[in-house]
Amino acid sequence: MVDLQSISITIAAFSFAVAVTYYAMNLREVARNRRITLTTTLLQNFMTGEGYGKILELTSMKWDSVEDFMQKYDHRVDRDNAASRMAL
Repeated sequence: MVDLQSISITIAAFSFAVAVTYYAMNLREVARNRRITLTTTLLQNFMTGEGYGKILELTSMKWDSVEDFMQKYDHRVDRDNAASRMAL
């Protein structure tokens, strides 16, 4: 025969399992929402005309090696270009 104490323990264990499952699902949803928010925030910079112009400027830079890049575009040589790169 099933007594009241075993029913109480079973209900408590089941409630705990449901709570852990809900918490895990909630954590996954929060992580997903944060990832979406971060992606949206980063893409907002690129969707403006100014952001697109910076991307075009950066993709048009030409260099042959790391040393060549440092001579042309290093932050000590070209501060405006370095600021443009860091703005993205």
